[in-house]
Amino acid sequence: MSNEQGKVKCAPLKNPRHEAFVQAYVEGLPAYKAYLEAGYKCSVRAAAQSWSPQARAKREWMLLFNLINQYIFNCFTVLCELAVMSPEERGKNRNKLHGVKVMLPSLMRDRRKVAERLQSMGYEMRCLR
Repeated sequence: MSNEQGKVKCAPLKNPRHEAFVQAYVEGLPAYKAYLEAGYKCSVRAAAQSWSPQARAKREWMLLFNLINQYIFNCFTVLCELAVMSPEERGKNRNKLHGVKVMLPSLMRDRRKVAERLQSMGYEMRCLR
């Protein structure tokens, strides 16, 4: 699985630009220069801004927001499943209900905090209205 230099070999990416970007980045170019080197058409300033720490922080916070939304969706899915169960089945699944009761309020609180953070970074968050 490795070549003579001890580097791990991977299958090339299907998109040639993605492959060129990864190769340039692995060779040591900063991300914005690797982006331009791969043939993407934009100014040096735009490339640098898209890979800036602020842009990366926005992407990370947005990823966290989406992850929290997925957990909340899963909690509501469990609640819907429990709602259609008979009382006997619901009794057998008490641990699921307890887990949702414990997790849901904190998830909603965390979601609001992350949404407020994203809003302070310039995102328009309709969920806060």
